[in-house]
Amino acid sequence: MANRPRKTTRLTVSLEEQDHDALAKLAVARDVSLSWLIRQAVRQFIERAQPVDNKGEDILHARASNKD
Repeated sequence: MANRPRKTTRLTVSLEEQDHDALAKLAVARDVSLSWLIRQAVRQFIERAQPVDNKGEDILHARASNKD
């Protein structure tokens, strides 16, 4: 994944107990924190779901660069 700025925003999410347990087991098995695992899952979801405009440009990244 591309290098990204280190600025973060805190988010609170409620999960069903079985989903939380499954994620916690995956984190232990991979020797990573639960937070890291979820951040990676979110990034992968965004990459797969990104809309592309009619010029073939990545809309989400274009919006992010226009905020600066």
